Parts: sequence; C-alpha cells; structure tokens
Amino acid sequence: MFRRSGASMREQGVIELEDCVLRLVQVYEFSSDVQRMSVIAQDERRPGECFVFSKGAPERIRLVCRQDSLPASFDQELDKLTRQGYRILAVAFSPFKEVGRSKPARDLVESELTFLGFLLFRNPLKAHTADVIAKLLAADCSVKIASGDHPLSTQHTASDLGLLGPAKEGVLIDAHGESSVSLNLPGGPSKIVEAEQFDEIALILGPADRLVMTGGAFEQLLNRKGTLTLLLKKTVVLARMKPEQKAKAILLLQESGAKTLMIGDGANDCAAIKQADVGISFSETDASHSAPFISLNSSIQCVLDVLCEARGTIVNNVEMFKYMLALSMVKFFDLFTLVFAGGNFIDGQYLYVNFVGLSPVLFTIGLARPSRRLNKALPPSNVLSSYHVVSYFSHVALLFLWFVSSYGYLRIFPGYVPPNPPRPIEVTDNYTVDQNVVFLTTNLAFMASISALVIGSPFKARLWRNSLLIGWIVCNTLYNAALFFVPALSIRAVHGMTNAYYDLPLSFRVSLFAINAAFFFVIVLFEDLVIKRVFLGDKISLLEELRRRRSSVVERLT
Repeated sequence: MFRRSGASMREQGVIELEDCVLRLVQVYEFSSDVQRMSVIAQDERRPGECFVFSKGAPERIRLVCRQDSLPASFDQELDKLTRQGYRILAVAFSPFKEVGRSKPARDLVESELTFLGFLLFRNPLKAHTADVIAKLLAADCSVKIASGDHPLSTQHTASDLGLLGPAKEGVLIDAHGESSVSLNLPGGPSKIVEAEQFDEIALILGPADRLVMTGGAFEQLLNRKGTLTLLLKKTVVLARMKPEQKAKAILLLQESGAKTLMIGDGANDCAAIKQADVGISFSETDASHSAPFISLNSSIQCVLDVLCEARGTIVNNVEMFKYMLALSMVKFFDLFTLVFAGGNFIDGQYLYVNFVGLSPVLFTIGLARPSRRLNKALPPSNVLSSYHVVSYFSHVALLFLWFVSSYGYLRIFPGYVPPNPPRPIEVTDNYTVDQNVVFLTTNLAFMASISALVIGSPFKARLWRNSLLIGWIVCNTLYNAALFFVPALSIRAVHGMTNAYYDLPLSFRVSLFAINAAFFFVIVLFEDLVIKRVFLGDKISLLEELRRRRSSVVERLT
C-alpha cells in the first residue's frame, strides 16, 4: 500500500511524496480509551504548513470528523465489510496550524477532521487453527475470543472456527447510551434493556444462544457481577475490549470456579495473560514479557501442547506420591514380619531395596511422553479423591494379603525350621530363611506397585511406551524371579540369601514363586480393570485398549 502511493521514506520519520515532503512532528500514541492514533506532520517544502493524520476504530474516527465529510453509506459499508471478516481502520486528516514548542492538546488536534476512507485488512486463519480449536472443543474446553477489533469482524472469525455453532451468528450485546444495553438477536429486532432490568437478560436468551459482547456492554454490566458472570459463560466473542477489561473478564471467570488460559501477542494482552491461571505468548512479542510460557512459533498448537504437558506432569506427581506411600507400607510389612520372626534386613538388603528398587523408578517415571490427544477426562489431581483413596487402600490391602500369604506359606511348610533362638533385631548379619522369603517378596512387590499405580492413558503414554521404565521393571522382575531358584545369582553381602533357603525342596520354591507371581498379576489387573474402570469414566483400561488396537488393525487389513 505504501509503495502503490508513490511515497518513499527518505529517513526515519520523513516521507517524500511527489508534491510534498512530510516530516513527523508530534505523535499521539494509540490509546485503548479513544481507540485511535494521530500524528502531526509538517511539509518541509512549505514551511508553516502542517497536517493531522488520524487512524483508528471507525466508530471512534467518526466522532472526530466533520459530518459533511462522512458518506451517507458509512454505516452500511462498515456493516457489510465487517461481516465479511475484514479488519477495518478508518483514516481522517485535517490541515493544522504550525506546531510550536509545546505539544498541542489531543482534543484540539483530533477534531473537525475530514474523513478519507477505510483501510481493509484481510487476516485469514492459519491452516491448523480451526483443527486446534476443534480439538479443544472436543475436550470440553470453553473457547472465547477477546479482541479489540469490531464485533462483527471478530464474530466472522468465531464463525469460521465453529465457535458459534450452526447459527453462524451470535446475539450481539452492545452498549446503548449511558445506562442501558442493546440485544441484537439474529434475524430479529434489537431490544433495549435498561440498567434496572439487567438481571432479566439471561431470561431473554435461549439455552443455545451464543453471545458476542462489546467492551462497552461489559463495562455497564460490571455493576451486576452475577449477571455478567452468567453471560460470560455463554459468550464466545468479547470485542472492542480494553486491556483491563480482558483481565477483569478472566478474573470473573476465575471467581466462578473456572480455570483459565490466555494466549496473546500484543501489549494489550499483557494484563490478561498475567491474570490467567496459564498465560502463553509468542516469542519476540510485547506480551512475552509477562507470559510464563512462550511459544517459539506462531501456532496456537502450543495451547494443546501446554495442556497435555501439564496433565502429564500432574499424573507423574500423583503416581510418584502413591508409589512412595505404597513403598512405605511395603517396608512396614517387611519390618513387622521380620520382627515377628525375630530378624532384620542386613545393610546390603536395605541398600538394594532402596537404590535398585526405588531410584531407577524415580529417574525414569517422568520420561513418559504426554498424550498427544487432549481428552475430556481431567487428571485425578486431588490425592484425597475417592479414586485415589480407594486405589491406595485396596492396593495396600492386597499387599498385606500378599505378605501374609507368602510368609504364611513358609511358616506352615513341613520342612520349615524357625530360628531358635530368635536373633536380636540390632544384629546386622541376621541371615535366616524368614529374611530371605520377605526379601524376595519385597522386591516383586516394588515392581508390582509401580506397574499397577502408573495411570498412563489418557493423560500420558502407556507404561510400555516408556522404554527405560518398562525395561527396568522387566529386567528387575526377571532377575528377582531368578533369585527364587538360582543361588549363583545371589551376592551374599547384598541379597543375604542363605544355603538354608536353597536347600528347601524345589516344590516349595516353585509354590512360593507361584504365590508371588499370582499376587503380582492380581494387583496389576485389579487396579487396571476394576479401580480405573470404575473411577475414571473416560479412562481406557489396558485390555480395552488392546482390544481397540486389534480392531483397528483388523479394519486396516480388511
């Protein structure tokens, strides 16, 4: 547009035209209060001759223009162009007296201007934007557009994104005078609602109506926060919004219990980004200075990425919390059983249990990738929720039965000889068959706990996709299973295994291993097929996912 005008920029702030050279003298920056920007330029070829140029929202430029300079079709053209989705700036100018040393008042400069016309900007949606919005809506996320643009232009964008549903048009709520608002129903007449009737607006609207609200109407409704909050939940477009109004809208939604995410790139988005529970900005934009999350590209795919990463992180924390609790109970059962038997673990066994059974899990459990698909189900973040309470206590109950069954089988075995006399607890070289059985059970119980308590889908990848963690679980489980039968794999100072244990009949060791293996699978399957299916409605259990994958493969093959 600049090149087509035939102008050239000789230096910063100096524009050369065919018949004049304009030098910038004064700048009146854009203000959200007046929604326009103005400059004063002086013609270097004609000393003393200055001009005011102003651009901004058409309805605000109109207020400072001479009426005789406005075309009769101003409103009709503006309505038609905004409904087509154009971003529109109105432009006006006026000759101005020579500027002295002091800066003239803005009200004096922006008055009696001559309307020049509209500047139209086409800003089509990026190819992936509609797909991202569709995924957010499918995950039951409420999506709203907060913009400083004209309400009809923003409504056109919302319609292209599918936010307005089949109607393609929302109910426009705009300011009307000082103390009333107008409701413009699609295909119907406007209805004026006075301040004392604001609480009745919700009764006028239908349950399926989607709202387009302007900043003027928002400001008037602020005195009725209850009504405004109710309307905000039905609003999909907030247009002609000032920066502080965007932040107030987010605050009202938060006070109603909603969790909010704001993404923006302009300086007028900073307050809203800072107010939101999650704020995202694009790199190298004004809003990046106030955003906790900054995207390195201009795609709103980053919204899905942040939400999926956050849910995966929450699940990681919950998994580790439950796992540590479960291990505490396992260790309690260890000591309880060994005290009952008059024994204790040796130092090497304590180190093995904690560093070999626990440390690799701590390092690898967070390596699972978050789910690539945003699901309707929310991660069970409250550790006192019914899901976690039932899951934990049922898990502990099964662990208790496991230890009772494993050690009880040893006690009732005909070839078992109890320690006589029992060794004191403080003795660190307390090698006994009782200790061996408890140690072997403990190792498998650790692996069973992490296998069962990993939540995984739909918040992050399944356990088997975390190659390091599942590799460690498999290797550790196989090694500890082999310790039941192969004395050569045992290091006495570490594992504390005794010849007395390996001298027991093979049938005993096979039966003991069978008891441990049975409880291992019972704990894992009970958590997946019962607990997760009952308490996580949208959670896909392990067998259901395998069934679904098999059906998908069969469909592709046929």
